[in-house]
Amino acid sequence: MFYTQKGNKITVNIKVNEELGQVPTFTLHNNGKDYVLTDVLDRGENAPGVWLYQASYVIEDSMADGEVTFTVSNIVDKAGNKTDDVTAPTNGRRVIVDNTAPKAENLAILGGKGYWVGKEYKQYATTGTIVYVNVRMYEELATTP
Repeated sequence: MFYTQKGNKITVNIKVNEELGQVPTFTLHNNGKDYVLTDVLDRGENAPGVWLYQASYVIEDSMADGEVTFTVSNIVDKAGNKTDDVTAPTNGRRVIVDNTAPKAENLAILGGKGYWVGKEYKQYATTGTIVYVNVRMYEELATTP
């Protein structure tokens, strides 16, 4: 699983076993919104018998926190043969947009020794000064990872 945020780039590649008649359509999906990628590159024959097509998207404010899925469609060879849309990465990678910063839950200057009860620190002696910072991530993803 890969976490990303606004300003970062998501790149989707598809490799096929023959040259296509046109570049395929790449679409990202996030929280019910579709992003059709317009900057699709035909990278040509990447290796003997392997053609590479690639599209990228720089995450903007309009993309909400949550999982990003994709569809590669209109995969048609030069003879007009069409294959099924690709909707899952073959490498199993998932991308999660996370623009939510962590919030500091507790910040306290405590003296002495003590113990935690839930979110509270209980003291039973006071020697020295210790600073405790407890930071937890409070995030709700639109899609459970």
